[in-house]
Amino acid sequence: EEKMTLQFAKKQGTYPTDAEVEAKYAEAMKRTDIKETLRMSGQSAEEYKHGLRIALATANSLSKGAAVTDAEVKKFY
Repeated sequence: EEKMTLQFAKKQGTYPTDAEVEAKYAEAMKRTDIKETLRMSGQSAEEYKHGLRIALATANSLSKGAAVTDAEVKKFY
């Protein structure tokens, strides 16, 4: 499933860049609980980044072409 998600993202042009993954990783590392969670799960930094890449690929693919204006947001709420 992960492999298919990443292949689909590549085909759609929504595959996350290394910079996007690193930015999300750096953001996550600011949380005090994440380091302990990784340690307890035995997950390496690279494994965590792989998971981030999959999550970003999914989000990018699902949101491709979707645009919401401020006016639309105001109208909705």
